Amino acid sequence: MRISMTKAHHEALTDHLYPGDGKEAVCLALCGRQRTPSGQERLLIRKVIPIPYESCSTRTPDRVIWDTSLPVPLIEQALKGNYGIIKIHSHPAGYRDFSEFDDISDKSIFNTILCALDDGRPHASLIMLPDGELVGRGVLPDLNFVEQERITIVGDQITFFGDTHDDSDVPSHGKRTAQAYGDATYNTMRKLRIGVAGASGTGSLIIEQLHRSGVGEIVILDPKLVEDKNLNRIIYTTVDDVEYQLPKVEVLKNAIEKSGLGTKITAIHGDLFNEEVIREFAACDIVVGSMDTAEGRHILNRLAAFYIIPYFDVGVSLTADGNGNIEAINGGVHYLTPGGSSLLNRGVITQERIRADALFRSNPEEYAKQRQEGYIQGVNEDKPAVMPVNMFFSGLTVMEILARIHGHRYDNSDFAQQIIRVDEAIYTTVGEGQPCQALSMHLGKGDTTPILDMVI
Repeated sequence: MRISMTKAHHEALTDHLYPGDGKEAVCLALCGRQRTPSGQERLLIRKVIPIPYESCSTRTPDRVIWDTSLPVPLIEQALKGNYGIIKIHSHPAGYRDFSEFDDISDKSIFNTILCALDDGRPHASLIMLPDGELVGRGVLPDLNFVEQERITIVGDQITFFGDTHDDSDVPSHGKRTAQAYGDATYNTMRKLRIGVAGASGTGSLIIEQLHRSGVGEIVILDPKLVEDKNLNRIIYTTVDDVEYQLPKVEVLKNAIEKSGLGTKITAIHGDLFNEEVIREFAACDIVVGSMDTAEGRHILNRLAAFYIIPYFDVGVSLTADGNGNIEAINGGVHYLTPGGSSLLNRGVITQERIRADALFRSNPEEYAKQRQEGYIQGVNEDKPAVMPVNMFFSGLTVMEILARIHGHRYDNSDFAQQIIRVDEAIYTTVGEGQPCQALSMHLGKGDTTPILDMVI
């Protein structure tokens, strides 16, 4: 069982649970639910509800007793939305385990919750320590407790509590990476499942770098076969792959598995417009988008909001005049946090472009007609593409992932958007910007019918 929340949720918990008086306090959280394809249960925090201090009959450094009738409105909300509930309380003395009193308290409150909801699914209880670390356990329908596998905090920094620590030795092929980022970061990478949508020029190089950086599992997605025009930039591809019409994802999977470095590859020869594929990506710890279509990028952005997943988006554009002259080499790497700004309100994609891409996918004849009539401003599908440019932006993307996990950068808040004109060496960084209201309303919803509350 796992739990995910945003940095804003974590800050709200910290503010209430540690008011400065050295006494325990308690909060509740309303959570969306997710059941991954492997059957793992996840709780995704949508809202934090502080229990007022004055509603607690006892608050001491090692105990809090509160009015357990307070959750009734929350239970009613959970019933309407098929939500889960988490109880979070503080241990100001830094005690890392649940006490016997905690056991009694949890069984009492969750007996009420489980009887009311009666959906046969787990809830959770967390302890927040003075340094902000969270220790948790799942509460099963039979009121037994299970160990919390992982708690993820998504903000400027991506923080994992729980199962990411690995006491096993760093393998020889990982020692140079561990020397740079430390054993803790390397071992965190070994436990991560990262989804990469798009396995062409930039995407294939991102996948290769993640693999060589020690990522435990990579889910790779691309609908296309290897073509002659891909051989100048997709790593590992050969003329034989073109002749035998092999999917890009299969070529990458075979090459990475042959390396013997231990990364598991889940290769999906398809696209995002499929519920099963969306669920596979929703089961990732991080998602990366390396796609040309605005529609695909918007779906990943939406998925990240529903399932509280950090999203890294990369886009590259090389403009040439056809006579051997380069007019511009532009690109950008965007880090998008759930509940924050989106590709839409950053102006990277537009609703019109999303609509056009959806029409091209679902009805190519109508798309061609509207483009000819001027209703759609089309784009050239065969644009210039060279490996050095793809390599530059793929490296920047992976470096940004490492910066968010390792924390080597002094302040990540100014690097939500990195916009680069390579040919003129112009590098601009921009902060988060205003939250996207259209996506924020879906924060932490998790599994819905239809998936992502949209018709695919």
